Amino acid sequence: MRNAFLCLFVLVFAAVAAAQSAATLGGSVIDPEGKAVVNATVLVRNESSADLRASSSARSSSIFRFG
Repeated sequence: MRNAFLCLFVLVFAAVAAAQSAATLGGSVIDPEGKAVVNATVLVRNESSADLRASSSARSSSIFRFG
């Protein structure tokens, strides 16, 4: 019984841990005066996997989102 409980715990913990690998990053691009920088491109690099992702802000705003 104890081994069955331990196996169940490990499986549930592994599923929860695997779900934690996804993330969403968002924000806005502004210049030093606080004005929106439209049509900006933002690059994000994952240092452990060297994965590089790009996102561009909308033409009418400075908002971008990765995810």
